[in-house]
Amino acid sequence: MPLRKITDHTRPTQNHNLKSLESVPLPNKVEDGVMKMFFKQVEQVELDENPLTSVDDYISFNAEVSSNAGKCNALVKFVKSIGGANGRDAFKRAWSFVTTIDCRAYCNWLGIKKGANQKYGLKGTAIVKAVLGGIKLKASTKDITLQEFEISTMSFFIRAPDLIKKEKKRLL
Repeated sequence: MPLRKITDHTRPTQNHNLKSLESVPLPNKVEDGVMKMFFKQVEQVELDENPLTSVDDYISFNAEVSSNAGKCNALVKFVKSIGGANGRDAFKRAWSFVTTIDCRAYCNWLGIKKGANQKYGLKGTAIVKAVLGGIKLKASTKDITLQEFEISTMSFFIRAPDLIKKEKKRLL
């Protein structure tokens, strides 16, 4: 079959899509506030609350992290510095350094009551977001999904009451 010669009237215009995209105004990231918080200067703050030993400590530190960008950045950098060989190891190390087992025993992902104890819900808290942000900054764990983070966090916090019971039995 012979090749058909393309004439000018049948040839598609080159860069048709690019020309149409060039006419779309792109927002100035700093002026339009799209990523303003990443460009704003934040004072450096030291973390002195770690590890969090109780739910009350967790709640008060969460309020500080959500209201103070310096605390949030410091927590993200702290979690990033902890590291981990893989995703699960990074989650375990991060939560071990940020919270004690006594704090984890009275928290769960959704804040669902377990037996006689009302648990504090972790989902959506500023500390959880900062821990995830710090873990995702590491090159080895940057591709971690939110689902993997939630499942690993839930399983790590679920085991805390059982570990406390085992420790009490061992001490008796």
